[in-house]
Amino acid sequence: MDSNPNFEVSNAKLKYGLWYIRHKILLRKLLITFLVVLIVFFYSYTLWKVVDLYIIHSGESAEIIEQFIGNSDSRPTTQNRIKVQDLKIENIKILPSSGNRKDIVATVSNPNAYYAARHVAYDFISGDKVIFQDESFVWPGDEKIFAALGIEDSKISNSQVLLQIREISWERYQDFQNIIAQKANISLSGVEYIPANRIAQAAGFTGIVKFSVTNRSIYNYYDPGFYIVLLNGSEIVGVNFTQINILRSLQTVPVQVNVLSPVSNVTSEKIIPEINILDEEAFFIDEVEKSELK
Repeated sequence: MDSNPNFEVSNAKLKYGLWYIRHKILLRKLLITFLVVLIVFFYSYTLWKVVDLYIIHSGESAEIIEQFIGNSDSRPTTQNRIKVQDLKIENIKILPSSGNRKDIVATVSNPNAYYAARHVAYDFISGDKVIFQDESFVWPGDEKIFAALGIEDSKISNSQVLLQIREISWERYQDFQNIIAQKANISLSGVEYIPANRIAQAAGFTGIVKFSVTNRSIYNYYDPGFYIVLLNGSEIVGVNFTQINILRSLQTVPVQVNVLSPVSNVTSEKIIPEINILDEEAFFIDEVEKSELK
């Protein structure tokens, strides 16, 4: 038996082997060049992202980083106030009310596009005394009023009043307008101010405001409030507040409010809903809905 068998090599394999031997150095250079280009690409991309993160979009990036570092569990904290712009307080006015009382109103706006002041505890201060305390909220980019109604004249020192934010909790939202569209779909219609001289029996009040509220959302609201702001041009001349016990989904409720404060020259009126959709207690679930959820 032959102990040295012949191994046949095909022409194709032989040609490939010869080609590889001749071009081995070139192939190595091409591989090294490719890897160098790849490394340069990734380093350039990383450098660009660093510039984009810390220079071009530094403000937005800082907000995102601060949210995850300072509030990693997604719950609002009072500490977040140092990471956003403060609420802007403007146009504090003292208006005459009924009897020996005054109505105090201030315009408060939230300049932050992504942060909601979901809980605001505030004080109206006159002299060195707190004359009124309450809680409210301000949505991102929104403007609203904080008011103290029916304050005794004797509590207001030298007709001077300050509004002080005592405590505030912020929370970030990427698309708050979508939340409003879903949870605060309220429409107002038939808004009308009728002065006393047009009312047959107007003893004890100077006018009435009528309007209808329609809840177009799928939610029921518990104790929704409404500020009634009377204007002379752009100047606030009167403020009232009213609440509805329960406003159910798809329900329309007519509202009538007696105006007790002495107002005149009212050219327009504005109704501002006061429904904190970020507070679960603002929503009402009746017994039928509870049984359906079980």
